[in-house]
Amino acid sequence: MARRVLAATGLSDELPTIDGVTEGWGRGVINCPFCHGFEVRDQRLVQIVTYPLGLHPTPLFRHLTDRLTVVLHDPTGLGETAVEALAASGVTVERGEVCRVLTGPDGKVSGVELGDGRVLEADAVVVGSRFRARADVLAGVGLTTTPHPTGVGDVLTVDARGETAVPGIYAAGNVTDPSLQVLPSCPGQPGRRHDRLQPRRRGPARRRPALRRGGRMGPPLRRSQPGLERQP
Repeated sequence: MARRVLAATGLSDELPTIDGVTEGWGRGVINCPFCHGFEVRDQRLVQIVTYPLGLHPTPLFRHLTDRLTVVLHDPTGLGETAVEALAASGVTVERGEVCRVLTGPDGKVSGVELGDGRVLEADAVVVGSRFRARADVLAGVGLTTTPHPTGVGDVLTVDARGETAVPGIYAAGNVTDPSLQVLPSCPGQPGRRHDRLQPRRRGPARRRPALRRGGRMGPPLRRSQPGLERQP
C-alpha cells in the first residue's frame, strides 16, 4: 500500500454547445494563437466568446490578421471597456448568439451562422473551451473540484506543497491550475515545495576541489592574479 499518492491526471476541454464546434475542433475550429496562429495569419477569423476570459487571446489574434470578427455569444462578465477597445482597434464586434459553424463541400470551415440568420464568412473559427479537472478517480476518498477564480473551469485545490485536503494525497500539473502546462510543471510548480515527496539529503553536499594547472587539486586560479597568462 502506498504511503503517498501523486495525481497528475490533467484536464479535459469542455466545448460550448454550438453545432459544428466539436466536429471542427483542432482543425478549422481553433483556440490558441500560439498553437494555430501562424497557420491562420491574414485569414478571415471569427471568434466566438462564450465566457468572461474569452477575450484574453483576442489582441494576439488581432496582430495576426486585420480580418477578425468577434461574436459575443455570451457577454456575461465581460468588461465593456475591453469590448470598446477592440472595436476602436478595428475589430468588428457582433452581439448575439451563434447558431452553428458552417463548413463547405470540402469539409473546411466556411463561416458562422448567427441566431438572426446572418452568415459571417470565415476561414477559421476561434472558440475557447472551459477546463475540467480529471479528478473523478479521487472521488472515492472524498476529493472534489472547485471553480477556478477566473471562471475558466474547475480545479483540484492543493496547498503550497501540492497536498490536497486528504493527507498523503498530492496533485500536480494543470489538474490544479489550467495555466500549468508541460514546461512549468516539470521542475515543480512555482512557489511550491515537494519536500515530503523527495528523499531527504543525508548531510551537507561536498564540493569538489577545483583542478589546478598540471592536474593538481587545489583552490581555483583567478585570471586577475598576475603571471597566470604566461606560465611555462
